[in-house]
Amino acid sequence: MTPEQKKKNRTLGLILASVVLVFFLGFMVRLVYFGSPKKPQMVPISAITGPSAVPTSGNAK
Repeated sequence: MTPEQKKKNRTLGLILASVVLVFFLGFMVRLVYFGSPKKPQMVPISAITGPSAVPTSGNAK
C-alpha cells in the first residue's frame, strides 16, 4: 500500500467516523429532548367503529 493510499483511507475513515458520530449525537439529543420512543397502543378490534359490512336493519337493498 502506498503512502497516498494510506492517506486516502485515513481520510475516508475519518469522514465515515464523523458521520456515525453525528447520527449518534442526534439520536442522543432526540432522546434527551423528546424522551424514549413509546410503544404504540393496540386498540381492540371491537373498539373500532365504522360502516358495517352486514346491514343492521332487515331492509338490504
